Amino acid sequence: MKDHLAQCPFRVTKCSNEGCKEKIAFKDTQKHEGECQFKMIECRNNCGTTLERRFEDDHFDECELQMIRCPYYEMGCKHELIRKDNVAHLQSEAFNHSLLFIEGQKCK
Repeated sequence: MKDHLAQCPFRVTKCSNEGCKEKIAFKDTQKHEGECQFKMIECRNNCGTTLERRFEDDHFDECELQMIRCPYYEMGCKHELIRKDNVAHLQSEAFNHSLLFIEGQKCK
């Protein structure tokens, strides 16, 4: 019986991720590990940031390697670029963006 308790796939175990208080059946450890909000993960954009999974969406709002649309996308500039290149794009396309803005004002 002692051997069974030590190896039973239904035995209760704690998540190994710091901060997580989940108690799970041993058989579900791998599944939980794949979705645990306290698991430390690397940014999917390969920016070098390591963070808890629960902060991933917040990180994407500031990650320099996140793909974003040009702020003038809805006006017609269909550029999609990584965030760190946005300032250079806005500077190089300032004249074209001005034209898009003026055209947009005419339609109102």
